[in-house]
Amino acid sequence: MYQCKYCGSPADPIHGCLSCGRPAPPLAAEIERLDRDIAEMTSHDLAMQRDRANLSNQMQAALHQRALLQSAQAQRIRGGRAPRQRQRRNPARRMANLLP
Repeated sequence: MYQCKYCGSPADPIHGCLSCGRPAPPLAAEIERLDRDIAEMTSHDLAMQRDRANLSNQMQAALHQRALLQSAQAQRIRGGRAPRQRQRRNPARRMANLLP
């Protein structure tokens, strides 16, 4: 349906205006079909965006889990030793040791 540009009443793209009897513009049916197609494609696009976001979240979780397992495996290969971490030096503590 579209609005008749002559009388403002709702009109059918195939039969024209039901109020004033004017015929439908030549491209009205095609424009209405395209409007329906665009609405359907928009809905499909939004669903694909949601699916992509869900897939991205699942992939991030899998990557994180793999990193944790790789770290655990590397630790087992080293003989159960914890990974060496560099000790940070505390300047305040160093100064306290220097004072009498």
